Amino acid sequence: MTTFQYSPLRDFTSSSPPANRPTQIVHGAWELRLIRLQPSKTTDSPIQCALFHTLFSEAKRSYEALSYVWADDTGIPANEIPSPCEIAVDGTPFPVTLNLYAALQRLRGRGDDGADRVLWTDQICINQDDTAEKNWQVDRMGLIYGYAKQTTIWLGGEADGSFRALFLVSGLAAVSRLPGTQYERVAAAVGGYSDRARWEALGKLMERRWWRRTWTVQECVLPRLGSLVVRCGVKEIPWTDFVAAVRLMDGLREVMPLCVGLVSIASMRELQLGRRRAAARGEEKGDGNGLDSLLEALARYRTRLATDPRDKVYAIMRMARDFRDASDAGPRLLRVDYSKPAEEVYFDTARFLVETGKTLEFLGHCRLTKNLDSLPSWVPDWSDSSSYPRPFSFCRGPTADLEGTSNFHLSGTGLVVKGNRLGSVDILGEPCFEEHVSPMKAPPLFFAWRAILTNYLAATDTPEEVLEEYFVRVLVADRGARQEPLDRASRDELIDAYRLWSGQTPATKHDTDEWLVSEAMKVVGFMGSVRRACVSRRIFVSQQGFIGLAPRETSEGDFIVSSLTDGRLYLVLRQISMMGCLLVGTCFIHDSARIPGLTTEIENYTLV
Repeated sequence: MTTFQYSPLRDFTSSSPPANRPTQIVHGAWELRLIRLQPSKTTDSPIQCALFHTLFSEAKRSYEALSYVWADDTGIPANEIPSPCEIAVDGTPFPVTLNLYAALQRLRGRGDDGADRVLWTDQICINQDDTAEKNWQVDRMGLIYGYAKQTTIWLGGEADGSFRALFLVSGLAAVSRLPGTQYERVAAAVGGYSDRARWEALGKLMERRWWRRTWTVQECVLPRLGSLVVRCGVKEIPWTDFVAAVRLMDGLREVMPLCVGLVSIASMRELQLGRRRAAARGEEKGDGNGLDSLLEALARYRTRLATDPRDKVYAIMRMARDFRDASDAGPRLLRVDYSKPAEEVYFDTARFLVETGKTLEFLGHCRLTKNLDSLPSWVPDWSDSSSYPRPFSFCRGPTADLEGTSNFHLSGTGLVVKGNRLGSVDILGEPCFEEHVSPMKAPPLFFAWRAILTNYLAATDTPEEVLEEYFVRVLVADRGARQEPLDRASRDELIDAYRLWSGQTPATKHDTDEWLVSEAMKVVGFMGSVRRACVSRRIFVSQQGFIGLAPRETSEGDFIVSSLTDGRLYLVLRQISMMGCLLVGTCFIHDSARIPGLTTEIENYTLV
């Protein structure tokens, strides 16, 4: 059987080998491959396309880029897919995934008058068996999507009422653009778009794989405004319709909660926020003011999925402000290299954060339990896509700007951190999991936590109202619903919510059915703050009187270190040898409850 043979791509920007490509590539003196997708007379005709080389500088704005997931998605009838799943590229059989096959089948023109469609799609246009070429082309995918005349988001074939779902989105978008007040537009939507079946279909559409993958972030964020369209089966609508529809959903949430509640829009909001924050559409370098840092971008998209764990970094780094700045300043500290294992890529990423930053904030994203067991404990495992524990809101200490990286440095594969030892963990509560904060009344876990605090402070004559405040502030890690520091008003509101939640209110209000709407909303906000702070953590008391929240893997005998670089970054460490410690994770300490006058010594700790 004849197999397809690629001709190598050429780069006229430099005679250097691919591993040393220059970073200034926006002028486009390098080749890429595109395909001409030929029209067909019938739906089930074989898919034919021609592959050709062109300079990027000549191809700009002349092709469409396809954003899709390699995994199979819903809505592809089995009788429409050949076995094996192949298309013809220059007359030679070429294997593709089911989802790409379905996309090409729907995108090609129809009839004798149909025109060729010029496309860029990674599965065909990159030689996936050539690691050097893959490194080079993946590094430039931001440019490829940014300079396409159109990027088509392919959500998959028709299924689960997807046509009705897109019809609903288009209708809501049209209503959102009507003249008049927001109240009038909401009223119009209620009158015309209250069919629950459409909302159910939209909910299923928003659960498709495309919304959860890592690579789709860059493919959605970088295209120019107005060049992005969403397609499912034969139905296609502009991305801007999704944005307008979601905006109207905010107004509909209170009047149509049973309908709007069927649709998860968090991923779409996240992507649109990324589009707003991008400094330039398709430029190699913008002013960078709106871009995330690499750590912010990795954290924002951590819960997204990638088949190759290395792509959790490679798909994100080109959108990061500090990555672009570092690449322009000198030799790359971090580059696409698929010859490296994921562990080495993640170590290189952590080293980049150490060498380019003046903060240890990234340690807040470390978890003792890792998917990649060979990673040092201080290196975040970005392949772990779970939501919890979430890092505590960061507050940089006064010494950070003065001394910066002098208080931490790399030593081989270890990270040496200078800090104050605040003593060992003495008392631990049971771990908190998400189900503990889902009911509208506090479960036994939190009463047990409260008892630990009460028993510990019993000998200090702490007034009941002060103890209650301590406990509430620990439960929310001293942060409000929007992660802002607590002021007196927000603290009092949280205490009121805690009393409702724990049943410490008059007997007439013990039943959640009797709560006022304002009371219920207050408790919901409080539970959100508790969920963010407590899930996958446990309450602890140290031998020196510190009270707070530590990772669920914390054991008695682990000790607390306050980073000298970041004044409110507290580390839970476990001594495993005379020379090294494991980083169990970061913790929150409620400063008001500690023993006054405690003095500590500054030491160096090597995290391994």
